[in-house]
Amino acid sequence: MKQPTEEPEQELDAPEEVTVEAMDREVLEFIRAMDDYKRLNRRQFPTWGEVLRVVRTLGYKRSV
Repeated sequence: MKQPTEEPEQELDAPEEVTVEAMDREVLEFIRAMDDYKRLNRRQFPTWGEVLRVVRTLGYKRSV
């Protein structure tokens, strides 16, 4: 039986640092709304349904 070969680990590039000035107003509003939701509901990792609920409370609607 042949042993599986391990692939060498790739080094990950450090993510670019994003400043508050570089973010637009809507992005900051969403980040704050998610932070508030997670803090109030004691949810470190909200589900996608919970994220959708927060987005809808910000007034976003699907256009048809």
